Amino acid sequence: MRDQIESYAARLAVRIQSAGADLDPDILQLPGGSVIATLLWLYAKGSTALRKH
Repeated sequence: MRDQIESYAARLAVRIQSAGADLDPDILQLPGGSVIATLLWLYAKGSTALRKH
């Protein structure tokens, strides 16, 4: 059980780090930048997922 939790935590940490790597900090300085950055990230991840299938 503990191994499963540690594995899940490691996968979650990798996803969070990869999300941060894809984020352009200049977008956050724009008005509504956090919303824009979130939408762009979701679009990029969604389009990548659709291309895989």
